[in-house]
Amino acid sequence: MADATEQAASGEDILAAIADQLAAFGRRVAECDLSENEANALAALLPLVDALKKRLDPPEALEIPLAKPVELGSESYPLLRLREPTAGEMIELDKFTGWEADVKAIALISGVPEAAVRKLGVRPVRRASEYLGRFLR
Repeated sequence: MADATEQAASGEDILAAIADQLAAFGRRVAECDLSENEANALAALLPLVDALKKRLDPPEALEIPLAKPVELGSESYPLLRLREPTAGEMIELDKFTGWEADVKAIALISGVPEAAVRKLGVRPVRRASEYLGRFLR
């Protein structure tokens, strides 16, 4: 995936590490005798942990409406419908890097021809790439 996605993946890795550390901390805390104030302070962190988990787990599918539909021949593509890639698709895409990897991944996963994906603006490509990149960790 593109450099921006690699940076986003780094952020996702950081969030995953924080979530892991909080979970490990929670296991250690369960073995301790806490005061009511300490228990309440820790309980206040639970929504943060849940929010982190939700951010780390990408949705099963994502639809990205295009501000301007892409035309290819007589076909028009008004949106990208993305889903979780299969392991086989990831292996197939593993030989590509950078923008080429992004374009090929979007085409393969969305079913939109690669020639049409190449006509997209950078914003929808980045958004699609960020979504697909979340399955790489």
